[in-house]
Amino acid sequence: MKKISYICNRCNKEIKTEGTRIIPHLFDFATGEISGEMEVPDNDVHFCLACTKEIVKEILRPPEDGKTSIRAAPVKHTRLKKEQRLDAGKVMALHRAGWSDEKIADEMGATERQVYQCIRYQMKKMTLRNETDGKEQTDEHGI
Repeated sequence: MKKISYICNRCNKEIKTEGTRIIPHLFDFATGEISGEMEVPDNDVHFCLACTKEIVKEILRPPEDGKTSIRAAPVKHTRLKKEQRLDAGKVMALHRAGWSDEKIADEMGATERQVYQCIRYQMKKMTLRNETDGKEQTDEHGI
């Protein structure tokens, strides 16, 4: 039997229960659709929950001296071409019909990751709308 273990890239401890990956992506402000992923040096980076909380605190902390709180590095953006952008409505319809992210990705000509991010983003939007109405929804994507 093969055991897969993950090591936190920040503290170098084994992640035993839950961990996170930080995956930056771009979205269209007008439509809310995911328009591509930011190219990062290493997509296979994992963090324990304690380190994730510290990273998020650092990102959200206001700058103390007027400079940015995190060193800015040049980032290459990889956008889907306009004709390749995900149709969030179709993705959500297939998701609600019980399709797996893999099947949706095949149908839409996208990656599983893009489908997952689209669903997660749309569910978050719905959750925020529903919270104002006093309703909450959750699904396998944690939203």
